[in-house]
Amino acid sequence: MAINVSRLERLSAADIFQAAYPKHMKKSLISKIAKLVYDIFSVIIFPIAICRYIHYKIHTFLGHYMFVPSQFISKTIKTTNWFVNPIKEVKQKKYLRQGRQKLKEVFNAEIVNIKTADGAKLNGVFVPGKDPYGRELKKDGPLIIHFLGQGAKYEDLGHYKEVLSSIKNHNVLVFNERGVVKSSSVATRKGLFLDAEAILQFAKKRLNVPKEKMILHGHSFGGVKATYLASKHRDLKLLNDRSFASSEKAVYYMTVEELFYSAFSYCLMMPYILMLKFAPQKIVNIVQGFVEKHEICDDKKLQKPIIVIKLIRAISSVIAFIFAKFTVLFGWGLYPEKDWQKVKAKKFILFLPNDEKIPYEASFFKAVKKTEKQFIRILDPNCLHWTAISQDIFNEALNFLKD
Repeated sequence: MAINVSRLERLSAADIFQAAYPKHMKKSLISKIAKLVYDIFSVIIFPIAICRYIHYKIHTFLGHYMFVPSQFISKTIKTTNWFVNPIKEVKQKKYLRQGRQKLKEVFNAEIVNIKTADGAKLNGVFVPGKDPYGRELKKDGPLIIHFLGQGAKYEDLGHYKEVLSSIKNHNVLVFNERGVVKSSSVATRKGLFLDAEAILQFAKKRLNVPKEKMILHGHSFGGVKATYLASKHRDLKLLNDRSFASSEKAVYYMTVEELFYSAFSYCLMMPYILMLKFAPQKIVNIVQGFVEKHEICDDKKLQKPIIVIKLIRAISSVIAFIFAKFTVLFGWGLYPEKDWQKVKAKKFILFLPNDEKIPYEASFFKAVKKTEKQFIRILDPNCLHWTAISQDIFNEALNFLKD
């Protein structure tokens, strides 16, 4: 099949597209003057400058290790190829290089770079789709802008080919977030939205795709950016895929509550664990038999007595609540459930009832289900949070958004 060389040249990685601030993010003259006065005031009253600096450092720390962990995950020396061998470690640089190479070889993808309004460089990939006859689509054809989930990199798609293989009749555009692999800068809340705006501008101005032919597909954490973008721009259709309702609920239900519960439980079990390692075998057999008979613990977690478990749960919930509020205080308040109500174009939800990553209480579906009827419950027992959904389900969602 002949390759459209001119298209590849226009999307050269060396040709960096410069994005501008969208209208809704531009500051008025009064706001600019107020910020300048505040900056001067912070220098004069030094403690204010210190507080602002600490706030920024904590904000970027949370972004680096909690909200966009792919920043540090992609910089480790070794990684695990979960799609081929989840046990064996491979060199990170080799894994990333092979992922990009496979995207080029298998999908004829082209690496592209753009620069956001605040100067961060984003590295991504444009994957041309094919029509029903196997012919490559033009660059201004129907486009899916895919926003990756937490910890993911577009290079993963080269190793996990099922994701792109399930997409028919659409080109795909996907970028690594700032701070991830070859994308520069560090992740901030404002930066996430500037990244999304820059990608949209690239699709409109460089690929020449009208908004009516675009679909924003946000998986997991990517649902935050996709929903935000759709709420700010009319005619952008939205597919929210296995995402969460808000950052507060995500922090509370997904990680911290269970983390604290496990930590407290493990501490209370420490004497028992040490006894298993160092006590005489006769004593170990007696105590272990008693514990197993009465089902006191399981998988390094206490199960009984019930009163102790309830107490641990209560303490963990309080700490988790405080920590969730802490993340909001330091600038990571994300509320896609509110942005969803502002989306004017067609929108669709993919929901996994038995999601092993996002509990039902924190799920996006639970937050909006009373007002939304357009969704699919993924009942496939083999489907997990990070796996590709079946082609039939994906096509059903796309057909609804196209009609």
